[in-house]
Amino acid sequence: KVLHEKHRSNALLLRAFIEEAIITGGLEHPNIVPVYHLGYSDDLGPYYVMKRLDGITLGTALQGLRRNDPEMEARFDLDRLLQIFIEVCQGVIYAHDRQVIHCDLKPNNILIGHYGEVLLVDWGLAFVMGAEGALQARAQFWSGTPGFMAPEQVIGDVTQYDPRTDVWALGGILSAATMPMAEAIWASR
Repeated sequence: KVLHEKHRSNALLLRAFIEEAIITGGLEHPNIVPVYHLGYSDDLGPYYVMKRLDGITLGTALQGLRRNDPEMEARFDLDRLLQIFIEVCQGVIYAHDRQVIHCDLKPNNILIGHYGEVLLVDWGLAFVMGAEGALQARAQFWSGTPGFMAPEQVIGDVTQYDPRTDVWALGGILSAATMPMAEAIWASR
């Protein structure tokens, strides 16, 4: 991952990019994308190297389910969707135990690999709990994904961020993941 050239001269965005790499690199869990290296190149600028990701996002799978795509229906029944959700929760619990809140949990940040692995990606909005978090570049700007943002994110009060911030988003993900199944059940009645 590289920082876009137009952002390299912005000290706040540069700091946020480096913090993202350091925070993500410190989270070694099977359901969190691993970071292998942080560096700088004259051609690329600041960059970090993570695991090569192949697969589809949960968001793509849910879109397919809503369209009644036979491939998605075969791959993602309710049991599989709930198993994916459990694996995401395990990664989130691990991050919380290390004082990190993801702050951008959503179906498009959950990757399902070709072999069934579930990875939580895009830790660019991650927030470190405690006094260190208030010093982060990320604390300087408002961000998140509407529809999955907790109330404290909507108002931009980083002093209120805690594990409940991610739990709010997990509720949105659970609702999004089970809605196609609930609609199908109601339609069949």
